[in-house]
Amino acid sequence: MSSNYRILLYFLSTLDESIRTGLGLRNTANFYRQLNNAKNRNNRSGSKVNVEKIENSKSTGNRPNQPKKFNYNSVPENVSIVLEGIQQYASYVSKRQIPPQKNSLFPSSVNRPQSVTSAIPNVSKINDNYIETIQFKNDSKFEESLDLTKDSIKEHGQFYGKLSDNSKERKVPSNRASRVLSFGGLAVGLGIGALEELTKRMVGSSNSTKNESILGSSLFLSESNAIKIVDTLCRVRGAALKLGQMLSIQDNEVVGPEIQAIFERVRQSADHMPITQMHQVMAEQLGQQWREHFQEFDDKPFAAASIGQVHRARLLDGTDVAVKIQYPGVAESIESDIKNVLTILKYSNIFPEGLFIDHIMSYAKKELGWEVDYIREAKCSIQYRDLVKQYCDPADRFYVPNVFVNLSSKRVIISELIHGVPVDKLDDFRETSLQSLKNSIAQRLMKLFFQELFIFNYMQTDPNWSNFFYDYQSDTISLIDFGSSRPYSREFVQKYFDIIQSAIDNDRDMVLKKSLDIGFLSGYESEVFKSAHVDSVMIVGEAIREPDLFDFGQQSVTKRIHNLVPVMLEHRLKPPPEEIYSLHRKLSGLFLLFTKLKVEINCRNTFEQSTGDYRKNN
Repeated sequence: MSSNYRILLYFLSTLDESIRTGLGLRNTANFYRQLNNAKNRNNRSGSKVNVEKIENSKSTGNRPNQPKKFNYNSVPENVSIVLEGIQQYASYVSKRQIPPQKNSLFPSSVNRPQSVTSAIPNVSKINDNYIETIQFKNDSKFEESLDLTKDSIKEHGQFYGKLSDNSKERKVPSNRASRVLSFGGLAVGLGIGALEELTKRMVGSSNSTKNESILGSSLFLSESNAIKIVDTLCRVRGAALKLGQMLSIQDNEVVGPEIQAIFERVRQSADHMPITQMHQVMAEQLGQQWREHFQEFDDKPFAAASIGQVHRARLLDGTDVAVKIQYPGVAESIESDIKNVLTILKYSNIFPEGLFIDHIMSYAKKELGWEVDYIREAKCSIQYRDLVKQYCDPADRFYVPNVFVNLSSKRVIISELIHGVPVDKLDDFRETSLQSLKNSIAQRLMKLFFQELFIFNYMQTDPNWSNFFYDYQSDTISLIDFGSSRPYSREFVQKYFDIIQSAIDNDRDMVLKKSLDIGFLSGYESEVFKSAHVDSVMIVGEAIREPDLFDFGQQSVTKRIHNLVPVMLEHRLKPPPEEIYSLHRKLSGLFLLFTKLKVEINCRNTFEQSTGDYRKNN
């Protein structure tokens, strides 16, 4: 990110806070404090405090104790940047002052969905300490100071789904030739970008020189090249985009924050099909009269992912549903896409040999074959739904939406529409940003992970945070997208349990022995590698070994693992077992989510509770 652009962002953010606070455009805690105190004084003393005047000050800006004026001396002496900032800010404010439509988040052709449950929370009024209590009907309770500067989820309705502004309508290249051409253009662009980055580093003008992430030193992962990669991946979608999504869910220690911000687009906003192409897929899968199955169908998707895009619709019986439609040509091009991506990765030398990228791509090919088969996904969803009902504590409030198998096909799957906020967006809203609430959600997700592995022997392995939706009105976590679900053998599960237990017991020799049993090691590794491997297991095991709360916001696990990676990649003799790729991908996604949300949970207690029945039977 250029220095000028940073200055512009700083100017805009500072100006935004000052003016919005000064004019009362933001519902600040200071305003409510004055209003509430004035009312209390009026009630106690009977004095005639003009509360109406204070209330009106929200819109007029004539508020007591106004904040200090904006310090114009803090703005750099770059007049063009300041003027551009003012122009953009004026445009921003004018848009925000437009009153929101009642159904502004929903297409006019589709009615607002009814609540999934009638469990509406009782919300207390804001008191002198500005603490709001959210009491759910399942007796869970979260009491904490609310951040009134954040948007209220009530303003957005129960349905969060909305296509990102970065998503573009572009036809999916459905034949092999057009996809190869896209990858060929990317390879050439990366080569040119690498040359430009090398030149910048030689003259000392590159931002990457200060990037200490694992992949930050690569010439091919400069900011300009990352943009080219993301643009190509979002256009071709399919197998290639899956790799980009894996990069997007990484810690700053692996991929630098600037690169990570760019890759975030591949997780949130892949391009979507033009309406004509989407209609063609629907006709091929459900017949020419496919619209007869729906009362209403929104032609614009509310989500676009690597394999397909999702539309809102309403069935003939009035049920609101999500219709996931697979991009044409994705299933048929998995093998060629994998080869193209592998060629570029080897050509650019982004990943070291010890990562065994060929083995990773081989497993990715297998898993993608599962994900493009929506008939399999429907079966996985039904199986997972049954497992949750059978084994999960109702108090944990997990929900798996129903799948309409009779209306689904190999390339189209229709399921019940769920409501809520993706768990990585909890901090965006005042009601869901309560730390106690985030801790509760994390505790439940950690418990579910252990249950999946040790009780279900069956796991939804996709770590995408948008697969977990939290509905704050019912305190429910909805689980979606079961295309990558897979079983784990009892033999594998037992060996993995032994490794975890050995880490808890702080028994390094047993960790090494059990790692050999499960297939992490060949038995011929150097002592340097063995030591590094055991160190990594013990570091990761800290969260479960800790008998009290583990603070993910202050953890140094990622950084210490980062320091071990060069040794492990240099001396590794064999790839890990196939099951490890999906298992550790899911675990890594949860770990990074908990770090992002800065949660504090008792992982040790959760592990022991979740595996109680497993211990008895094994």
